[in-house]
Amino acid sequence: MDILYYWKKADQDILTGKIGWLCSEQGVLAELAATPADYLWLVKTPQGYKGQLELLGRVCLVDQPVLSVPKLDACSVVYYDPYHRYSVWFDGADPARNRLPLTAWMRRHFPSAISGNFQGANGVQPLRGDVLLQLQKLAASLPARPFNEMAVATSC
Repeated sequence: MDILYYWKKADQDILTGKIGWLCSEQGVLAELAATPADYLWLVKTPQGYKGQLELLGRVCLVDQPVLSVPKLDACSVVYYDPYHRYSVWFDGADPARNRLPLTAWMRRHFPSAISGNFQGANGVQPLRGDVLLQLQKLAASLPARPFNEMAVATSC
């Protein structure tokens, strides 16, 4: 199983160095991460493209933080390894390869998350079976680079 996470403040978090953890006020994120989950798939609505989604990246979940983490007041926190060789950032520049297929995929598999505007528990979804295989296939068509390279490039 993997987890889909709507990362609303991705740009802001990366610019301010909030790398290596994600939090949610809903306990569902920690509940899902407590199951044997390998990856966290990161999505968001690209600025200026209301109603569309883009696949940002895939990061490897870990039990303990690999970077220093401030004291967090969230109900649910998960840690990921931005330096892991399988943690990647996807290129969202080509809408035909990223935004359009991902948006269609999300509408087909997670219509309640979309109609709930990814608020609360709607922003975290389990990925299993064929749904996960479809996302992996979509991601395989996207150019990817190591996640840690993206974080360094964006924060400079």
